[in-house]
Amino acid sequence: PALRTKMHLEDAAGDAPWLPDFRVAIDHARHWRLARALTGFSSLKAVAGGSAALWTNIAVLCEMLARPFEASEAWLAVARLPDASPDDAVEATGRAMALETEADPDRSPLIRVASRGAVLRVPAGEEGSAAIDLLEDTIRHDARCEPAAFDRSAWVARNAAPPRSVWRVYETAPGDGRPARLLASLLVFARQTDREPEAVLQGFGPDVDVATPIAAALLGCEFGAEAEAAGMPATTPTNWLLGSQFRMQSPSTRPPTAPPGEPSAFDLFMQQQRDALWTRFLQVWPDTPLPELLGKTPRQALADKEAARRVEALVTEGEATSRRRDAADAWAEMRGRLGLATAVPITATHPLDEVPPLRWHRLDLQRLDLDQLRGVFVTALDAGFERAAERAAEALLARPEASPEERWESLGLLEDRALSSVRKLEILAELRGLAATLKANDGMLDVTELRVRMQRGDEAESVRLLEHLRRDHGRDQRVLQALAEVLMEAGVDLSAVAGRAAVPGMTPTAAAAASAGGDEAGRIWTPGGEQAGPSGEKKVIWTPG
Repeated sequence: PALRTKMHLEDAAGDAPWLPDFRVAIDHARHWRLARALTGFSSLKAVAGGSAALWTNIAVLCEMLARPFEASEAWLAVARLPDASPDDAVEATGRAMALETEADPDRSPLIRVASRGAVLRVPAGEEGSAAIDLLEDTIRHDARCEPAAFDRSAWVARNAAPPRSVWRVYETAPGDGRPARLLASLLVFARQTDREPEAVLQGFGPDVDVATPIAAALLGCEFGAEAEAAGMPATTPTNWLLGSQFRMQSPSTRPPTAPPGEPSAFDLFMQQQRDALWTRFLQVWPDTPLPELLGKTPRQALADKEAARRVEALVTEGEATSRRRDAADAWAEMRGRLGLATAVPITATHPLDEVPPLRWHRLDLQRLDLDQLRGVFVTALDAGFERAAERAAEALLARPEASPEERWESLGLLEDRALSSVRKLEILAELRGLAATLKANDGMLDVTELRVRMQRGDEAESVRLLEHLRRDHGRDQRVLQALAEVLMEAGVDLSAVAGRAAVPGMTPTAAAAASAGGDEAGRIWTPGGEQAGPSGEKKVIWTPG
């Protein structure tokens, strides 16, 4: 995200004796003689080392020449200049950190996927098989474990023996007052011709360390050291914390349907997940060594001026670019917990020209005219500055002179970022009014609302929407493909009905296309834009009962 802002070459004013050589280098750069330009600028370091324009141009040219390490050093030099503003210094530091990662993506400390194995001590023959059954029964009855589905055919396709069973191992049991965090997967393998029965723990290294004594006590075995980590996937500590998963306890009985305007059981469960995730993140991240901080923890880094800028750059980037509103709020709370200076609102009449995009979420949007506000919204949305785009969308909706098209785009973004089903339904109702004004097809709105209604357990509304889709959009392939996506998320097996109508009114050809899918079938439209997850990601909708 720190590299999304395009940086330009800067000129230098004044009458310094080195300016003629500086302008010669600028001319080389503007005529794409990049290497000669970089040589010219570099030769001026001794006499013009205090010039922000010099170091900025060196950094920009190094980026253009694919020299990320040299570029990062130049940006850090910009940040160290005594006349650099705090915001400029933080943003230059953030850009330097991103380039450091580009130059060395494997710099430590990283969190690597780890694997530990243990031989199961069971007799041979049928007695051994029965003993493994007993071990699996022990796992099944432990509240810290639950069975996990897996694809046996994928193992067979690799000519590998599939496990007998796979289990998720959680840090705590439900009901002990703490959220149950997912630690690792436990794979149980039967005896093979050339291998003894074994159990394998897989997950991120720190989590496997916590899961090992749990699994060892259940199986009565001793897990060995971690397998060779070389070549194993890895992630940064920050992403590891942001990816924490917690157990969602489904109710034993079907929860009642939530009255209109009130949160559903699904909303409450998702809020519990978010609370658990951000509580742990806020507690653990400040004391976690990070590669961006050269191995220091955020608390340790705050003791040094330059390292403190790195911490603020990480927090600022999280606030400005987080895809989810709760993530942006958590980064803002992290700023307060670490004692960083509160971000000051920015007043500007032409922010597109005067303010870097990483600061747009701090703009006083009430002072902008409609054209500038529209420009901030569109540019921030396209460039991924999510918080600024959200604030601009809210400001656009407050302007009576905003066009229906602008209101449509703004509501779409807000629906995409809304956390509760109640708010999503309110926004969808507004979008339906705009759809009538714009004479837009409301089929995709029906599909989007159907997903929300199914999550809430609103049977009557779900049936109404399905009937409306059958009656008015039964031949719209885009709508049918999106509908198929929602139904598959809800657990409907469309492959079983690929030769006939998957939903009332769907032709066999359309059903087959929706079931087979494709690039377009795997992507579902929402008012906020495309929402397809990573390729191959299996999405699941939780529905009450």
